[in-house]
Amino acid sequence: MAKLFQLLTNEMWSRQAEAQLSSRLFTLRNSHEPVRHRFVNLSMSILAVVQNQGSSNHASYRQQAINELALLKDELRGEITIMTDEVADMQEIKDAYPQAYFVSDIQESAQRVAYAAIILLSKIKGAKDELKSSPYLTISVSTANDCQQCFEELEKQVEAIPTLEDLREKYL
Repeated sequence: MAKLFQLLTNEMWSRQAEAQLSSRLFTLRNSHEPVRHRFVNLSMSILAVVQNQGSSNHASYRQQAINELALLKDELRGEITIMTDEVADMQEIKDAYPQAYFVSDIQESAQRVAYAAIILLSKIKGAKDELKSSPYLTISVSTANDCQQCFEELEKQVEAIPTLEDLREKYL
């Protein structure tokens, strides 16, 4: 990575440097896919819980939703770790190459994604507690809406991670 930034500081946007940076940005964006997948699964599980209230299978649908919540929490923790590590890596690069201004854009984007993921994780924990303790064995519409809004904000922040083209337009 240091070699990449050495090339960039010498104003040599080689194909290799561009490919490395592009790959890194792609990896950051792609780290969200497991969260997206789990959130969709959770939404379907919660819908099944609501639709099957009173049925003999209700407890199994509820347990499936609880399991999906746990899996989503794990994926969110992973995404938070990836983004937090990226923030730290970008800080090291900023310190070593203060003239590489685009590094701040990547760092700030990763920071915003991590923050949005932390907020969603908090809401998911609350949903899990509610699901476990609710006499109806479901979650409230308000809780579901809060989770959905937090997920949409996380999606927005992931989409705001700059691409190589975004950085080129801004800095070249």
